[in-house]
Amino acid sequence: MSRDRCRDGHPLSFVQEALWLSEQFAVGTPPYVESWAQRLRGNLDADALIRALKRIRDRHPALRSQFVLEDNRLVQRVRHDADLVVERVDAQGEDSDDALRRAAQRPIDIRETTLRVVLLKLAHDDHVLLVHCHHIVVDDHSFDLLSAEIQALYTAAVGGQAVEPPAPGITVGRYAADQLARGIPESSLAYWTRYLDGAEPLPALPPAGRALRSRRDNRCGRVTEVVDVDVARRVQKRARAMRTTPTVIMLTSLGMTLAASAGVEDIVMGHPVSQRGPAGLDRVFGCFTDTMPLRLRALPESTFSELCGSVKRDVISALRHRDVPWAYVARHLPRTPGMLPGEGLIRVVMVVEEPTPLTLPGLACERVHVVPAGVKFDWFVDVVAEAGGYTCHVDYAADCFTSDEATRALRQWTHTLAEVSDDPDLTVAALGRTFASEPA
Repeated sequence: MSRDRCRDGHPLSFVQEALWLSEQFAVGTPPYVESWAQRLRGNLDADALIRALKRIRDRHPALRSQFVLEDNRLVQRVRHDADLVVERVDAQGEDSDDALRRAAQRPIDIRETTLRVVLLKLAHDDHVLLVHCHHIVVDDHSFDLLSAEIQALYTAAVGGQAVEPPAPGITVGRYAADQLARGIPESSLAYWTRYLDGAEPLPALPPAGRALRSRRDNRCGRVTEVVDVDVARRVQKRARAMRTTPTVIMLTSLGMTLAASAGVEDIVMGHPVSQRGPAGLDRVFGCFTDTMPLRLRALPESTFSELCGSVKRDVISALRHRDVPWAYVARHLPRTPGMLPGEGLIRVVMVVEEPTPLTLPGLACERVHVVPAGVKFDWFVDVVAEAGGYTCHVDYAADCFTSDEATRALRQWTHTLAEVSDDPDLTVAALGRTFASEPA
């Protein structure tokens, strides 16, 4: 393959291919569009901001890519002929949440583009910048990179010190071609098939042991709960005492909540694993994160301390075997009648993030969390570390839960998190009795 052809026409990485295929079979609104939004209060130089955004798009081929099917093969192709169009919407006098939701909940046709940018004007000194990307070219680290580059390039554009961000490393297309050439390590695939032997999809979720549908549409609801500074400090203290991370504490407490509230003992959850191993990928926009399974056997007599040790060991093992994409693992699992291989096995996912704050001269910047148009999983917990505590957003399948049920389920988990931070000997059975005594 020639260098010119490599630049303009690459295969897809394993994760990209899985996302493309999942979108083709999505029921209703495709869920794979990610939003990054910032409220900007103050004297915004909109033209300077747009110049900075155009520079970022020019620097990163993933943001200029199209994903097309050519001669029965998937290709990602970089566009060189189109400029970034920033939609400027006058939303003065409107409800800001409604205006942002309308802007954010439109699909993206990746045959044409992977990026949409909207600048909402709420008042002369109040704007919301919405960057809307397809997940096939972006992950959480990409949005941290976006914050850093907007900060550097906008500051330069308004007359500050000109600091060019470091050049991106290898392109996503080159990474995909190298990944395909390396192939799948058989030892890692064998690890996952052993790990998941006999695992089945969760039959029920909190707040009650109600059977879940094997298929659902993608309509999304959201509930939010704040874990205050005091509980956050206790979580961090418990993590230090158990020589682990707050993320492991949260994952374990979520699995314990599933076991105690829904009456299940063998649980498979999902958690993100970064694949940004090769040098230079930390400066590249792209989807280098995969959702990997975490299996927890939570018997009634199991204590939090015991379960936490199991989760810690399994997370470390997952990192050692992260070079096998989940979609590839799923294809090698036994097939459930009426379902695709691996379909529905991961119904609950938790992400814990510490986003990079945006700082722009003359502006007060605040991250805005946008409700997506579609939900990827039945229960998706996004824990954001901010203001010394944690803000916990749950995107839930509206086909499976009411808003009241989702709120109750989220509060069951935050209750568990607070309890185990104080008492690592709490058992699943004791927690279940607490939930059973709650008013319906």
